[in-house]
This record gives sequence, structure tokens and C-alpha cells, in this order.
Amino acid sequence: MLPPGASDPMDALNEAQRRAALHDSGPLIVLAGPGTGKTRVIIARLRRLLDQGTEPESLLALTFSRKAAEEIRLRLAESVGPTVADRIHASTFHGFGYSLLTRFGDMLGLPRERDIIDSAQSRRLLRALIHDHALLRELAPSGPDAPVAAFREFLSRCRRAARTSADAQTFADTWARRLRDDAYSLTDEARQAESFKHRLFADCARLMTLYERACLRRGALSYDDCLTLPLRLLDEHPVVGAILRQEIRRIVVDEFQDIDRGQIELLQRLAPPRSRECDLCVVGDDAQAIYGFRGAEPRSFARFAELWPGAATIALGVNYRSG
Repeated sequence: MLPPGASDPMDALNEAQRRAALHDSGPLIVLAGPGTGKTRVIIARLRRLLDQGTEPESLLALTFSRKAAEEIRLRLAESVGPTVADRIHASTFHGFGYSLLTRFGDMLGLPRERDIIDSAQSRRLLRALIHDHALLRELAPSGPDAPVAAFREFLSRCRRAARTSADAQTFADTWARRLRDDAYSLTDEARQAESFKHRLFADCARLMTLYERACLRRGALSYDDCLTLPLRLLDEHPVVGAILRQEIRRIVVDEFQDIDRGQIELLQRLAPPRSRECDLCVVGDDAQAIYGFRGAEPRSFARFAELWPGAATIALGVNYRSG
């Protein structure tokens, strides 16, 4: 697999890095702080799998930032040559999700022509839906943009928590029943406050359903849709998961400290815990979470160990950047 003039990446690894690259007995956590050579380990691990006869198309490398994905692609090309590297799927989670929608989107009713919806287009669509269906009227006195802003925050929270419109509607119905059951145990003030919050939530839940349907009809995808719709696809059409698990045999995830719940759920579907269908390795810095502001799972590595019991942990302790 070595292209002309290329060196074996294993030759440059220290003991811990080598153990991480060679590990081949179940799920693996690689704790790698800045300067400890995590990208070097990822490339060496992928390269070792190729040398053992793994088909490039069955390897999947996922990251959170485009910069990290591009670095992996470039380093792979240097290590195994561009022809082989191009056959390995290395992308962000959202890029991978978009590729699934391109391939299987018709199963969700997506039209052939689709595009990423921008913020201005999203706001215009939401204003029209709010007006046409008389939703969130109690927020109108706060300004014309208040209902849209409130819904966008609601939608963002739902998607970070991997909650669907059906989940939101179910919770709204449960909340309504609880309000009826507790009506006589609450003071008038508490009942009014709780009813107000429920009305806003119920309107947001209905708007979420309307908005998702409108976007699907138009083929208008948001950034978050590139993760939430693949999850829906895998849940509603189990055959898609079966196909992917046959095709993808080895997964490496970089920047795992920035994982959120939806991305963990995607990994669970691609590499089910306690399943031998797929090998899963996650790499990252447990002390650093630069995407925490957007809802990263605060206990990502501990959560991984809970979901994939028996996972090995290897810490890369040598910092090659320190003076």
C-alpha cells in the first residue's frame, strides 16, 4: 500500500501511539491532548487496516471540523497515495449525513433537487408558517421577530438533544394531561404560568412538524438536518442501517470531545454496542471541548465507555510541542 517514496507511519510512533494504532480487539478510546500526535495515530491506524487487506471503501473517518477532515484526507494521500485515499470516506459528521441523504433521501420523500437552506430563507419560511397557522401569537407583543427567535431556540435545543418533532408533540400531549390532572392542586397564579409555558411549547412542537414537512417538500436542508434526518432515516428504514453496517467495517472518530447526543446516536446505529459488525475507535482530548457552546456532550468519553462496555483506553502522554 505504500506509494513510491513514502515511509511507513508506524516507524515514527512511540509505544502508546503504536498500541493505539495496532489495537484490534473491540472499541477503543484514545485520549490525546494537543501535541501528542493524534492525527499521526489515526493515519497509522487506517494505514495498518489497509495493509491487513481492509477495503478502503469500508473505512470511515469522522471529524467535527472541516479543517480536521481535510488534514486527514491530505495525510492519507501522503501515506497511501491519492487513489487509495479517495476511496476512504473522511468527512465531518454533517458531511457524512448529507451523503446519506443524497443516497437514500428519496425514502424520506426528499426531492432530487435539494440544497442547504440559509438563515434568511429559514426565517422567511417560519414567518409564513407562524402567520398562516396562527402560532405563538402570545409572543407577538415582544416584536415581529420574537416568535421566530423563540422557535429557532426551541428547534436548536431539540436537535442537540436528538429529539424529533414526534418526541416534542408527545411531550406536549403528556404535559397537557398533567396540567389537567394537577389543575386543582395548583394556585391560580401557578396554573396560569404553567398553562402559558405549555401553550408556547405546544405551538413550537406543532411548528416543528410544519416546518420539517415544508422543508422536505422543498428539498431545503438546514445544517442540523444533515444529522437529524439521517437518524430519522435509520430509525424508519432499518434496511439502510443494515446496508451501511455491511459496507462500513471500521470507524475512526476524531475530536470526540466535541460529540453531541445526536452524533453519539448515529455512531450507535453504525456500530451497535456489543456488536462485532463494526470496529469503532474514538480519539480526542478529554480536557478540551471547543464546541461546547453548541451542546457537546459534557461526558463524551465516559458516555462512550457506558454505551460500549469493555472499551479499552490508551492515553498518549508525550507532548511533542512542548519545549
